[in-house]
Amino acid sequence: MKNTVIKIILFILAAVPVAAQSGGASRGQEAKNEQVRLSALRDIEKYSSDIEKYPDDPDAYLARAKAYVRSGRFEEAIGDLTKAIAVSKHPYYVAQATTDRGEVYFKLGEYAKASDDFSTVIGLSSADAYKPGAFLNRTRSRIAEGKFAEARQDANEAIKLYSVMKARNAKKRLGEAYNLRSAINCADGKTAAARADNSKAASLGAPMAKCGLR
Repeated sequence: MKNTVIKIILFILAAVPVAAQSGGASRGQEAKNEQVRLSALRDIEKYSSDIEKYPDDPDAYLARAKAYVRSGRFEEAIGDLTKAIAVSKHPYYVAQATTDRGEVYFKLGEYAKASDDFSTVIGLSSADAYKPGAFLNRTRSRIAEGKFAEARQDANEAIKLYSVMKARNAKKRLGEAYNLRSAINCADGKTAAARADNSKAASLGAPMAKCGLR
């Protein structure tokens, strides 16, 4: 049951669009993908020039890392994000770069490294704005690791933090947190709790997990 739930969650949360993975993209999708690729290449060139001029500017590394991710060059993105962390003087940049690197590790299936990065963000001082997202992201990575007890704790914390936030995307993230906790409850055989979390997720416009719908 737990392995099945992990596969479902990873399918839902995969950052790469399904059409891009399937090899059966339509001509329209192929054209769009090519536009994204060309845009990413232009950005990589631009930010590479900026880095040559300002080698200690974390913004340039953060921006080029995003372009690398868009072009599927994940290892190079990790290199830039690691460099951004090294040259950053402010917790804001460290939190942003570490969060982004954790998300890249998740894309690569390196879930333990992703969890470590999200744990680092949670432990940072003067970076509270990043902590709700870090708990939500660590929930995902710990589910992927099969660490359901720890994932439940993180989901609970994400729900608590997002419940009191007034940011524009807080409602969406709260729905995601309930969605993930529903899947954890499903894996633990707690169908009633999964059903309750499904209802919460649905009320917030989030997709529902497969378990606990009946």
